[in-house]
Amino acid sequence: MKIKSTEDRVVEAIAIILVTVFAACCLYPIIYCVSMSLSGNDAIVKASVKLLPRGFNIDSYKRVITNPDFYTSFINSVIYTALGTFLSLAANLSLGYVLARRSFVFKKPLTVFILIPMMFGGGLIPTFLLIKALHMYNTVWALVVPGAVSIWNAILARTFFNSTIPNEIVESAVVDGASDFQIFLRIVLPLSTTIIAILALYAAVGIWNDYFTALIYLQDKAMRPLQLYLKEVLSISANTSQSLSAMMDPKDYVNNFVNSTRIKYVLIVVSTLPIMVVYPFIQKYFVKGVMLGSIKG
Repeated sequence: MKIKSTEDRVVEAIAIILVTVFAACCLYPIIYCVSMSLSGNDAIVKASVKLLPRGFNIDSYKRVITNPDFYTSFINSVIYTALGTFLSLAANLSLGYVLARRSFVFKKPLTVFILIPMMFGGGLIPTFLLIKALHMYNTVWALVVPGAVSIWNAILARTFFNSTIPNEIVESAVVDGASDFQIFLRIVLPLSTTIIAILALYAAVGIWNDYFTALIYLQDKAMRPLQLYLKEVLSISANTSQSLSAMMDPKDYVNNFVNSTRIKYVLIVVSTLPIMVVYPFIQKYFVKGVMLGSIKG
């Protein structure tokens, strides 16, 4: 057993302290939002909530959960996230597998070609015109198709395939008469649980948190996702408080302020809860994902 020197212990202690402080900085906003959503009226008016809830009130949770607009937007977000994640995995894993094949003749030209969009983009207006020309405006496809291919995720998949899937397995499957499609589905994907989990989380978080794309391409309010609904509620709440502050009765204004503030934090908690629930089940794959390509052999 190796005995740690004094310098190693000091460095380890400093690292633990820094990581603890960083984790506390990341956790505090989440804890604060949960505390504000559960605190009583007096605590919100006096702004006395610092960490833990003061008082207890779940009326805002009941109002949000029983709101049909919330249900509609929540279901929309689930559908968009599930469909977008599936398309993203299908596109990026397929592209990564093609780039990882040594026998693919156009591997280098294709790599150079797909790297160009990482540095140059067409911009919002050409993209908007393209979406309308493809008849995807005000449809679910406008949210999931344009961002399905991520060059970074495809390169990450290629690196995983190169470093994890032995080329001998692919060659033996080819000798046995398997097609590329069969090799990809029956051999490569079953051995790629790690990269699938990582890319799925990347895609799901990006689609779940995205509101700008829906703001640009969705005109029908019945199709709006949860994040866009949250943005509209926060905007309406802020504008209402400012416009009615001078003409409302002070007591009514305080009640309106308390309700709008608590609902704001309730929506933040509810909108982030699904990702927070899913993340612990995928977190174990991130250690392997960070080490992709670090070991050569």
